[in-house]
Amino acid sequence: MKGYFAYLGILLLSQCLAYGQEKAQLQDSDLLFSEARELAFNGQHSDARNTLETILSDYPDHSDGKTLMAKTYSWEGNYEEARKQLNRMTSRNRDNQEAWVAAIKNEMYAGNTYIALGLANKALKFMATDPELNGLRAALESELNQRSNNKTQQETASGDIIALKPKSQTWLGKYDQARKRFNAYTSEDPYHQQAWVGAINNEMDAGNLIIALGLANKALERLSGDQEILVLRAHLLKLIDPAAAASNIEKKPVLKKEEVTYRGNRVSVANQVDVFDQVFDPMYYGSVEYTRETPFGKIIPRILYSNRFNTEGLQYELELYPKFSEKIYANISYAYSSSFIFPAQRGRAEVFANLPKGIEASLGARYYDFKETDALVYTGSIGMYRGNYYVSLRPFITPRAGQPLSLSGSLLARKYTRTKDDYWGIRLGVGYNTDLKQLRRDDTLLSETVLFVSSQQLQLEHQFRPQQAASMYRANLGLLRQEFAADPGNFFYAISGGLQYFFDF
Repeated sequence: MKGYFAYLGILLLSQCLAYGQEKAQLQDSDLLFSEARELAFNGQHSDARNTLETILSDYPDHSDGKTLMAKTYSWEGNYEEARKQLNRMTSRNRDNQEAWVAAIKNEMYAGNTYIALGLANKALKFMATDPELNGLRAALESELNQRSNNKTQQETASGDIIALKPKSQTWLGKYDQARKRFNAYTSEDPYHQQAWVGAINNEMDAGNLIIALGLANKALERLSGDQEILVLRAHLLKLIDPAAAASNIEKKPVLKKEEVTYRGNRVSVANQVDVFDQVFDPMYYGSVEYTRETPFGKIIPRILYSNRFNTEGLQYELELYPKFSEKIYANISYAYSSSFIFPAQRGRAEVFANLPKGIEASLGARYYDFKETDALVYTGSIGMYRGNYYVSLRPFITPRAGQPLSLSGSLLARKYTRTKDDYWGIRLGVGYNTDLKQLRRDDTLLSETVLFVSSQQLQLEHQFRPQQAASMYRANLGLLRQEFAADPGNFFYAISGGLQYFFDF
């Protein structure tokens, strides 16, 4: 009997110790959560998330910790990540009032008023008497009613009622059905503001951001001052990387025919990185190309690679330099990509002529197909050789429907040293640039698009070939100052650097 009672005593003691340890752990987690909450409210969101991850590693179902984690993303403007986390929470626990409130406010911060209202209505199906949810719904309805009263004269009240049905289809996830109705409304009445807003939100919810941005730009052609559409476009543009891509065309002047060391075949590998002073993460680029010299000119197949925000994509290009005579040749290229990182199609055609007194001139155009819209850019160049120096000026002219022409230009200057393959150069760009890279929303990454923002660019380059070597190297370092498309008048900076290796055989 004594042994039996001793066994019971040990068992009870161990349970008490386990309970005490568990209670101590819970107290520790509560203390950590208080610290994380204080960090989050003081704007130290990254530190708060590190503390919350410690809690969630031990308590994966810690609801307050997961909600606070999502809120920190929302407060930083990362609405997509906040949306993902909050959607998972409200799907698993329909009675999580704090998560519903955070999800509604996240959409309000993002400018998605209709989505926020849809979430409020959905939350109230499970918590019909909750005062905070009812207050949020009332505030959203009041805001939408105010917008309705301030609509442009072109819109009619009957049109808003008609547009309500496809909006409800959007809320139910029936994006294709909603798209057909919105397209019909905007075709019949291009000034129907609510139809445009619904169409844009429908594509955003469906994850088709390239279509949404195209719709926003198209809507603003008719409703240029509409604040709601401007807010939607600004939200989309927050996901866009507005670092201007430099022109890919490289003209290599032949200084003396006897200096040509080209051996008929060339392989080139290049890489580059862009680093931004704010908002955007670094972006990486690479390319591999093969050049074949023929009696009729150069043939260059090329594969381009890009990694933007951990999403990879490829573009395939074929470039030709056909010769028509000793003094006239052309540059023709076509590129294709199935990735949203790149344009679906990109084409270029330009004719060059060598004129007397060391002058070279060209005239051509470039075409960009961005899946939902396209752009035609006219360009040309005038270059001059003087001794070991080469200077070239290139303008870009982009027509825009119903708006003034977009004008920009670049200036290239080089000083050659030992041979035509050895030089130092500087490139200046100013004006408006149409080639912009975009960020992603959820798992969709957008290609370059047609936007017009002011920019200034400075790039230094150096190319050299070791004596009698089959290899050649080119390095570049650049600085870009560019206007935020969503915030005209404010600028950001980007530093770019790259290295290219050539091997002739």
